[in-house]
Amino acid sequence: MQRGAYALLALLALAILICLGAELFTIGVPILKNYNEGWNAYHAASAMQNPRTLYPAPSSLLTNNYPPLSYFIVGAAGKLTGLDAIMAGRVVAFLSTLGIGVALGIAARQMGCSPRKAAGAALLFWAAPWVIVKFSAMDDPQMLGNLFDAIALAMILRAPRTTASIALSALFLVLAEFVKPLYITLPLALLAWLFVYERRSAWRLAGFGLLFALIGYAVTAVALHVELLGRLFSPRVFLWSKITGQPGQWLLVEFLPFAAALALFRRKGDGLAFFAACYAALGFLLAVMFSGGDGVSASQMMDVSMAVALGAALYWSRAGAARWMLPGLSFVAGFQAVMLVLSFLGLWAQRPSLPDLMGTRYATRYDTRVIAFHRNPVLCETLALCYWAGRTPQVDAFGINQAFQRGVRPASDLTRLLDARAFSMIQLAPRSAFLPPSPLWSAIVRNYYLEHQDKNGQFLVPRDQGLNLNIGAGAPISVGHP
Repeated sequence: MQRGAYALLALLALAILICLGAELFTIGVPILKNYNEGWNAYHAASAMQNPRTLYPAPSSLLTNNYPPLSYFIVGAAGKLTGLDAIMAGRVVAFLSTLGIGVALGIAARQMGCSPRKAAGAALLFWAAPWVIVKFSAMDDPQMLGNLFDAIALAMILRAPRTTASIALSALFLVLAEFVKPLYITLPLALLAWLFVYERRSAWRLAGFGLLFALIGYAVTAVALHVELLGRLFSPRVFLWSKITGQPGQWLLVEFLPFAAALALFRRKGDGLAFFAACYAALGFLLAVMFSGGDGVSASQMMDVSMAVALGAALYWSRAGAARWMLPGLSFVAGFQAVMLVLSFLGLWAQRPSLPDLMGTRYATRYDTRVIAFHRNPVLCETLALCYWAGRTPQVDAFGINQAFQRGVRPASDLTRLLDARAFSMIQLAPRSAFLPPSPLWSAIVRNYYLEHQDKNGQFLVPRDQGLNLNIGAGAPISVGHP
């Protein structure tokens, strides 16, 4: 039974290695993974070229509701490697994903787990839904922020806890907040644990965290001329129908590790067990709360995935030779290996298969040439296309649509530009935010007509403009529209 359990763990490790290797292959390929990639790339470019343009004016059709740290890190990575901001962001995310697993393994060792069980914590995190299949090689700051949290966790768990280790842990927790604003699960769990078991350490962690947050906020305000809090809480539609979507899918795969982590609450007087259980419970509750935000993806499940991986490894260590341990471990390892492969192939969790994803690179290359042929301004709903085409960003489709839906801005801010046919081309994503019932759709169809359509959506040109043929193959041939 023991050999069988460890064989299945080895199978899980092999599945993880294969999926990570395949994701590594996609880092330098021009494929459209997510709406956020182009959005993040433009901000990273701004951070390198003119940081004071990182937060557009309120009248702009562009938005930025993230803290600035990830943009400077990705921009600097691009400068050092010579990669564009999208590719550099993918590299940062990939290395961060690897780093989180390593940091969780270190944290598990510091909680008393054996090397084998600590390695199990890393495997459980990498195998968690959407870690590899969506975020491990995508230009998104999610994994970078989780890496800072994981480093903070490893530092504060180191015994004995000193003022220096608590201060360093607080620093990394604050760095995570300056990557994305919702990394609050781990700080809350740490404060709850320390307040119960080491109250003096709790006050020191809170004090250092507040100090570093104030310093960071002041530096941001002075250097970037921005009032950050006002930017972070931009208008967003809340959909009650989404609340159980991502958490429910996650729970289908993680129900046993999650139950093991929560079972640690039963170990009275064990401070580390209390922390691990508290971390998992808070992580799931906050994930359910955050999942109702329109546009919120599986990113809110990363914190609870970290918590459950750590908690399950600690439960495995504490349970010892319990008779259900090896059968349970075998089932978890085998089941997660199967679900990871199914997710990666697009047979679960709504992910395009790798062949489908790679198949879009030909359309993306063609579309980039088409967009590059048109003069500025070009409106790309999928901003990565305009980024690769060297066009200046015009509209944050998701952000501006949220503002319209919440009544913060009138739709006329954009329809007047559409009626003036201000854009030489418009690209609409396959599931466009501008399709009906959007108030922008009627303005689009009365002023623009379809030039071509492919896997990347619809490409439209003004009704008073001819079609350009043979893009990228010599002089264009202009023909009138029907």
